[in-house]
Amino acid sequence: MITSYKAALNYIHGRPRIKKEPPTKRMEHLMGKLKHPEAKLKCIHVAGTNGKGSCVAYLSNMLQTAGLTVGTFTSPFMIRFNERISVNNVPISDEAILKLVQKIKPVVDQIDQATPSLGPSEFEIICAMMFLYFQSHPVDIVIVEAGIGGRSDSTNVVHSRLSIITTIGMDHMRLLGDTEEQIADNKAGIIRPNRPCVIGKIKKGPREVIEKTAQKLQSPIFREGEDYRFIPQEQNQFDFMNSKFRIKNLTMKQIGSFEMEDAAIAIEAFLIYAFNYLNQDQGKLVKAVRLGIAQAQWIGRMELIQTNPPIMIDGAHNVPAIKKLFSAIRAPYSQWKDHHLIVIMGVFADKQYPEMFKIVNQIPNADIILTRFTANENRASADFTGLDVSGSDHVAFTSNWKLALKQAIDQELKSKNEQRLILVTGSLLFISEVRKLIKENEEKLK
Repeated sequence: MITSYKAALNYIHGRPRIKKEPPTKRMEHLMGKLKHPEAKLKCIHVAGTNGKGSCVAYLSNMLQTAGLTVGTFTSPFMIRFNERISVNNVPISDEAILKLVQKIKPVVDQIDQATPSLGPSEFEIICAMMFLYFQSHPVDIVIVEAGIGGRSDSTNVVHSRLSIITTIGMDHMRLLGDTEEQIADNKAGIIRPNRPCVIGKIKKGPREVIEKTAQKLQSPIFREGEDYRFIPQEQNQFDFMNSKFRIKNLTMKQIGSFEMEDAAIAIEAFLIYAFNYLNQDQGKLVKAVRLGIAQAQWIGRMELIQTNPPIMIDGAHNVPAIKKLFSAIRAPYSQWKDHHLIVIMGVFADKQYPEMFKIVNQIPNADIILTRFTANENRASADFTGLDVSGSDHVAFTSNWKLALKQAIDQELKSKNEQRLILVTGSLLFISEVRKLIKENEEKLK
């Protein structure tokens, strides 16, 4: 019998992380055993290579501002596990986690014994916990972020009112396919018949795959650049427009053009959802957009966690995200466009880390420290020492990331006239560890 929050987490994390077979049969079997807690939930389903978390944050805030109680399911967590299941941005309690595990474990034990091949994985357990929680604690809408992919994702048992596909890029190829078109086909699996789908800025090939799926299902599709668009004004200000609205000078806490892109996707989704399900006039909807975007915050996305010296963290963990990050930092409107960068990068070994390094290595006016972090028993962080960095005297290897951070801070404090920025990136898990350390040190100094 599991009787503590810690034991509950140990049980969850003790389940297999990934199984060879797709999760569809396992999730359907588990939902059946739990009497389908997902069946009556009102959901918005969000998939995409990057930008899902930000999109969920913006959309959740706008819906809350419009007066709805909003549940969210996101991954991974940045500070505490409970963040993954939240209501109006507040993570559920330790007690709720414990009760959910106590309810699920006997069912899973029965499945493991009767049909081991259908025994659920770690993520499938967490998905089931989310469905059970919102079944017993009803909310007006649940925004469900897919884990990996779409059609083959554990979350794809939901009956969504609206689907969102943020971006398509090369990531998780072993599971989703070797081309952007194959990846798009998998993610398009979240689209539901006759229900609208909002997509972000996606290249022609993969976009056409998504459009074909939507057409087959008679689902209206709304595309960034065609049906809606955004125009950057400052590093945290932009205009939004579609066929019915033109909303000027939207201000956000986050910075970067890719954040504006994520926000625009969320705005379009909010307005479509409001048109179909909320009886509110345009003035109230515009107010909800302004306040929701202004108040939303997503930690770990170009987040300035310290100002003296300036330290920014960003969870860019694949090639498309790294490209967008440095494009935003060096953008003409960016306050960091002329700063000397000290980039500390740690990446999971199963990512395209050589390609990620090549992108970072092309950034002018930057020093790079490649490092490692403690991952978990299933995944290792990349060992950069095998990379060819000949002729790159601005690149250093330090296996201890805490030492790497100290070196960067010492280097920053010694600089006199040059403007500098320490940027930590490469993995959400890595930046969460860095964030935790810096915040703990801040508390000690108070």
